[in-house]
Order: sequence, then C-alpha cells, then structure tokens
Amino acid sequence: MSFLGAMVMKSQLPENYAHISGMLTGVYIGGTPNMSSIQIAVGADGSLFGALNLADVILGGIYLVFLTSIAPKVFRYFLPERKQVFVENTAKSQQSSTLKPIPNYLYATGFAIAAAGISAGLNFLFLGTINDALFIILLTVFGVAASFIPITRKLTKASKLGDFLLLMFCLAAGMLSDVSMILGSSEPIFIFTGIVLFGSVILHLILAYFFKIDADTVLITGVACLYGPPFVGQVASVMNNRAILVGGMAMGVAGLAVGNLLGIAVAEIVSNFF
Repeated sequence: MSFLGAMVMKSQLPENYAHISGMLTGVYIGGTPNMSSIQIAVGADGSLFGALNLADVILGGIYLVFLTSIAPKVFRYFLPERKQVFVENTAKSQQSSTLKPIPNYLYATGFAIAAAGISAGLNFLFLGTINDALFIILLTVFGVAASFIPITRKLTKASKLGDFLLLMFCLAAGMLSDVSMILGSSEPIFIFTGIVLFGSVILHLILAYFFKIDADTVLITGVACLYGPPFVGQVASVMNNRAILVGGMAMGVAGLAVGNLLGIAVAEIVSNFF
C-alpha cells in the first residue's frame, strides 16, 4: 500500500513521496519510534515527521474507535470464528526482574551507547563517514541481537527510559517544525496516510478471507502492527478473548524490530524505481 500511495501521490508530493512511503511503512509495521528513526535515516525534514504524525493520530484515532466498538462483530460476520485453545497457565514460570531500577537504566543506557559507538565505528571503517541509513540499520540489528542476552530480558524499566527519550525527541522535532509547511501540505499527506492505513486494513481482510483466517487473529495482528503492543490488551478485552493476548504482543514487538529495516528498504525502492 505504501508503493500504491507513492504512485498516486507522486505528482502532489514530488520532493517527499519516497520519504513518506518509508516512514508510513515503518509506523504501520512497528510504531512511532520506527517512523522517527526512518525520518533520520532517509534525511527527511523534521516538519514532515510532524505532519505525518498528525495525520496518523487523527486517522488512526478514527479507526481505533471502530476497533474498540463494533469491529469484533463486523469482522466475525465475514471471517471464521476462532477455535478456543486452553493452555496451562505459565504465569508462575515468568520470573520478574531481579534488577533494581538504577541497574536497569544503567545497563540499558550502557548497551545503547555501546551499540551506537560500534555502529558509528563500522560506518567510519567501511565508508569513512556516518551514513544515517546504515547507522539506523546497524542499531536495529544490535537491538534485536541484544534480545537474546538473558539479562536483557529482565530489563523491565528499559522501555520506560526509551519512551522518555522518544518524548524528548518529539519535543525537539516539534520545536524545529515549520507549521506553515504542515498546514500547507496537510491534504495530500492525509490522503497518502489514508491510502496506506485503510488500504492495508482492506488488503489484510481480503487475504484473510481467502486464506480462511479467523476474525480474532486478523483483528489482533492488525492492531499489533498498526498501533503496537500497548493497544493489544485493550482490543483483546473488547474482543473478550484474553487467550490471544500473548500472540498479539509478540507480533507487536516483532513489528518494532523489523519496522526500521522494511521502512528504509521501501523508501529506497520508491526513490530509485518510482
């Protein structure tokens, strides 16, 4: 749908259509952190991030109202019902973090600095300078690799530190944004965002119908990609199906992990072939 949006909107956004394709791919596979990373990687203007984020909040908010109201009934009308599978409660096997808050933050910060340093070093070693796209890709790869380290799985506070830094970035991006540009280009950006968001939902439903995927799985995976892990629990409650929660959370985390790579790839493909 990002490729389709690029073809439709290329004439109206000749300078930014490739950047927008990549950023929307990232945000609707992962989340806002992916969109901000891709913006840096492809060299997009800070105002573009603000405009896309505004469009995402408004259009995504409209669809979220539908998801948390009548969507389960609508989806279950067209798609098969999910067979309930009862599994043994494994809550006791999930050990809580043994690290106190300060060690949590120190370890997460230390690893982030180390990953950034190694990524920068590899850039200088092979390119003689820092390439933003390669730098973001390497950081993403190191982040995924860190998830396999046992102590990393116990860092329950690391996500809060990341959220705080993301808010700082958003504040800085907002201060640098050109409001006149956001308002002047709002209509084509809203159309582009709508094509990717609602087009992806429709395509997802069509594929699910032909492959006979049940309604609950379609709903929770769609929420995981379009909105990320924080909204999975909310929609699972509306669906009255908590058994699907773990799978939805896993999909949301997977989207955050691959969103940067796919978003940068889409931006490069659109830039070179469209």
